[in-house]
Amino acid sequence: MSDFSTPSSLVLPYAVDSVSRYAGSKKPRLFNAVGGFAAVTWVSGLAQYMPFSIPWPYPVFRVGWVNGTTITTTNVSMGIYNEDGTNIYTTPNTAMVGASTAQYVSVATPFVLAAGAYYFGWSCDNTTARGFALPATAIQGRMLGFLEQLSAYPLPATMTPVTFTRAWGALDVAVMRTSTGF
Repeated sequence: MSDFSTPSSLVLPYAVDSVSRYAGSKKPRLFNAVGGFAAVTWVSGLAQYMPFSIPWPYPVFRVGWVNGTTITTTNVSMGIYNEDGTNIYTTPNTAMVGASTAQYVSVATPFVLAAGAYYFGWSCDNTTARGFALPATAIQGRMLGFLEQLSAYPLPATMTPVTFTRAWGALDVAVMRTSTGF
């Protein structure tokens, strides 16, 4: 698709995120017993991949995530991968700024994701960084289709994931169809 047009009767969501109805973590009942979002201490260089799918073309102008409660000198790499694990977009290395707040990166050249299945990817270069995630067990993460990869900072051109083993669920990450607001 070469433009950002959509059918006139369709109103696209402002954001498609890792905990929306379009993501693997759309099954919130898996998380009800363990509570809401909490900061998780990261593993340096670990990439987490979270599936999502969209039923319509979606223009991407920004990506973002929610920082956890502790922010140190940490750089983040967030990306989008297609279903076969090929990188479509990755942010430049971005310093985490602001504890317990959303952080955004504008896409230099906006693009359109075609209807289909994708993965969000997120990685950082520090062990003291925290992202906001839904608490979960590794089994729950695997049930939701999460994958992981060690030594993946910055995010690679192609995913080479392994079975998800972490005791946390979906990081709060998103793509957005506008360049401001939220």
